[in-house]
Amino acid sequence: MIDFKSLNYFLVACEHESLGAAARELDIAASTLSASLKSLETSLGISLFRKQGAGLAPRPVAHWLYRTAMPVLLLEAFARRRIVAGAGAPIARLEVDIGLRFALGRVCAAVARAIADTALEEPLTLVHPVWSLEEGAIDAGADDVLGFAEQGRIAIDAITRTPRTDEGETVLCADPWMLVRRRFTPVDLDDPYRSRTMPPAMVPAFGPAVLEQIVAHARMHDLSLQAVDTTPGEWPQMLDDNPGNVLLLPASSVGVRPGSSRAEAVPLDPPVAATLVARRDGSGVAERFAERLRAALHDGSPAPVLSPVLTERRLRYFNLAYEVGRVSAAARAASVAQPALSQQLHKLESSLGVSLFDRKSFGLVRTQHSAAFAVATRLLELRLREMEIGGMAASLGEGGRLSLGILPSVSHQGHLVNRISDAVVALRRDYPGMNVTVREAPNGTLKSWVLRGQVGLAIVETAMSQMPRLPLDASEELALIVDPRHAMLPEGPVRLADLARLPLALPTSLFGLRQLLDNAARAQGVDLRPRHEIDALTMLIAMLAREEVATVLPASAVRQQIITGELRAHPIVEPVIQRRLFVIYSADRSLAPAERELVRLLRESLARIGPLPATPLKLHG
Repeated sequence: MIDFKSLNYFLVACEHESLGAAARELDIAASTLSASLKSLETSLGISLFRKQGAGLAPRPVAHWLYRTAMPVLLLEAFARRRIVAGAGAPIARLEVDIGLRFALGRVCAAVARAIADTALEEPLTLVHPVWSLEEGAIDAGADDVLGFAEQGRIAIDAITRTPRTDEGETVLCADPWMLVRRRFTPVDLDDPYRSRTMPPAMVPAFGPAVLEQIVAHARMHDLSLQAVDTTPGEWPQMLDDNPGNVLLLPASSVGVRPGSSRAEAVPLDPPVAATLVARRDGSGVAERFAERLRAALHDGSPAPVLSPVLTERRLRYFNLAYEVGRVSAAARAASVAQPALSQQLHKLESSLGVSLFDRKSFGLVRTQHSAAFAVATRLLELRLREMEIGGMAASLGEGGRLSLGILPSVSHQGHLVNRISDAVVALRRDYPGMNVTVREAPNGTLKSWVLRGQVGLAIVETAMSQMPRLPLDASEELALIVDPRHAMLPEGPVRLADLARLPLALPTSLFGLRQLLDNAARAQGVDLRPRHEIDALTMLIAMLAREEVATVLPASAVRQQIITGELRAHPIVEPVIQRRLFVIYSADRSLAPAERELVRLLRESLARIGPLPATPLKLHG
């Protein structure tokens, strides 16, 4: 579960040189900030920071999260401002398209400051920043459901030509090129063109216009350059990986941030600079934002810290209550106690300062504030889910964590769990730097986890509608499993109809195999009434030894116990019930190469199964 407060703490941490400085800005203990960041990493399954000397520096995935988290936090703050203003107040949206390579630098800080100033002066304007040159940008178009009365757009770009004011371009500031180094580097930055002391200056991957500018300048002044296929935001890492070297960066990419300690920058001499411009669409909201951004770039003061109030849990509870209209029904849907959900709704209303529901004897009645707030909260839930799913993809792109959901196993000797283990071990040989996280749950829970981004892949035993699925080309027949000491049945197959007169202990319908069994029984007009419903499979097997009951499982799940004679399997016939295995994943993303390889390995591993001991094929009943 992603916490808005943790996201905010993360943004502040990215805007300061050290966690200590960020904690002072937030007025919290450094240990509290560290614990919050660790919790966020756990929720997303990614590592955000790396150690750098005595401090930390953000990994590339942290830059993705910064770009993703900022619009989410801005939407959270806007939703709260709107509900205070009233549902009928007209609202506006401004899309800020930043056509620069992302870096935690001067432009990033100025955009944040201009957005904060806009929130103060125009509280009913939602600003949506998009770093359009970077992958994983959030689509601003989804915000249209909020119903804006006015919309505007502004594009920020770096140019090396004369600004075209007749086409809506306005100058924001000059963006001079800087030489950047670590302070311990034995290079004389005050005399940068002394070729005997300075190695070629490294230049990260920028847009064509600014690259052409610095290349032309270098040729004119006999400056050696080295192109580096790395984004500008990784400049602290580049300095660490290349001690003694210097970087050439526009001033807009340099600023206070984690990893910037012991770094210094001086302008090139003679100087050369690009020009940062804003292209406005003519709307009033874009014109005003351009002025605020220009002021922020010249002023250089940081943006005030956001103070999110909402939580993902309260959003989910509110959305459920809004949809079903009863606290009891919402609590059942959320799998929580009714008083707990009711308390969270009261806390939400208290934090917003408005009443979202009138409580009546027959249920909840929506107030005038509910409808507009519900649109925003559903959008926030969508954004958080996209963030969780995007975190998995970003982590896999860096060889980080692959998360897999699997079906519960009766024991460590089960066929399925051992074949999955084989596939995971084989995957780790091909991806030695990858961390594989495996979580166990029944079919229904696995589907929910995939939809909410809590696991990237899940192995399920029933095909899920409206979800991408890949067959594992593995199927097994279900069997009635008994303890032979009770002498409940003679050896051999058992008809499905005969199960109606047997004492059964079965898992609940959360399990796909129970759904398969119930569907087959309904089709045959068989009424199954289990004596026990137990979702703990180990306990289910333990009950077979203690009581004269039978259960239904694939025979391979208790393969070893069948071989030793502890249990007996009776194949179910008339009809035969097949369990087929699938891998499901979210429709909001495509599979990473490591995930596709795992699916291939699972198919290969599951194909290896030896025959169980033969039993007579005599029918009974």
